[in-house]
Amino acid sequence: MVVQIDLLMAVVIVLACSVGVLFIGKKIHIPFIIGYFLTGIIVGPFGLHLITEEQVSVLAELGVILLMFTIGLEISLKSLLSMKKVVLIGGGLQMIITTFLVWAVLQLAGFPSNTALFLGMMVSTSSTAIVLNLYQSKGQMATKHGKIALGILIFQDLAVVPMMLLAPILAGPADTDLLASVLNFLIGLAMLGVILIAAIYLVPRFLQRVALTRSNELFIISIVTICLGIAWLMSLNGISLALGAFLAGVAISESDYSHEVVGQILPIRDLLTSFFFVSIGMLLNLSYLGEHLLFILILAAVLIEGKSLITFISVKAIGIAASVSLLSAFGLSQIGEFSFVLGATGYSSGILTDDVYQVFLAVSILTMIMTPTMISIAPRFVDRFLPPPDPQGTLRTTFRSGM
Repeated sequence: MVVQIDLLMAVVIVLACSVGVLFIGKKIHIPFIIGYFLTGIIVGPFGLHLITEEQVSVLAELGVILLMFTIGLEISLKSLLSMKKVVLIGGGLQMIITTFLVWAVLQLAGFPSNTALFLGMMVSTSSTAIVLNLYQSKGQMATKHGKIALGILIFQDLAVVPMMLLAPILAGPADTDLLASVLNFLIGLAMLGVILIAAIYLVPRFLQRVALTRSNELFIISIVTICLGIAWLMSLNGISLALGAFLAGVAISESDYSHEVVGQILPIRDLLTSFFFVSIGMLLNLSYLGEHLLFILILAAVLIEGKSLITFISVKAIGIAASVSLLSAFGLSQIGEFSFVLGATGYSSGILTDDVYQVFLAVSILTMIMTPTMISIAPRFVDRFLPPPDPQGTLRTTFRSGM
């Protein structure tokens, strides 16, 4: 009974504080995710110490599961094929170059190779939730740079799956059997493929049968059962619940009812996801941030500039006009929310030390806070320094040919 009261109290405190922070944030155009981070900082152990991270951990985990599930719903395999050039080449180049450069710099700085590689993977992702939310609010989703950003974000979201599978290998001690670890990794990927193919084939048929009953309650229960069921099935093979939910979403995305599923699950997802982002804000040590503020600000600025340059080069390499490439690069300059999922895995497994984790959290949140500004100044920067793309040139040809 005491545990239930503590949980209820934590929920009330988080929601009440979120209302105030998001209301003010709406007035000054701060993205909702940043508002949740600020809420976590305020109510958490390094702020007013009103609640602890453990009190909202269950809701936060459910939020991650539903976040991954709905993002999987938005990833259509047909859309991936139509955008294959941007998704595979542009997204692949961006992630590989970013990961390699971060790994190389950290190796020179004396970091262990596994930590450097893991941080490189974490830095390589961008925020799907923030970028798409800002592009949608500004009416930029149908623009060329909006489509390019979406393609790269899709690749990054998909890349989280093998990244999380690699985490146990990177966390292993020096005497770990590398061959056995790699074999387990490949077996895990193969099992993922088998389960995903089966889900893509069976789930749409099942949903069609459920929809014919015209029972809204049965439809919602079926969605949640599919989401949690596939996630649980994946977890039996050592895959996280969040990744299992993501693949469940991908399976349902091929159904004719995917849009209806999104509409039904979205309100629940938004509520529970808020607890995940609040829990991240609660982990940020304000004392540590204050002691290392200048270093963290410089690191965040370097990271934003570096990711923007890498993304620009990656997009330009596939034949996109410089102005459009730069607009896309500005939008993808931050660290993504999936990096927090990866970071929690790396921290709990010992890949990341407490100091490294605190720096990562602070830098990541700062880059996210800067995203609205980066997207707002991008058009003015492009208009001043780069000519507009030729409407008859490469870009149009690229999109017509399916990227």
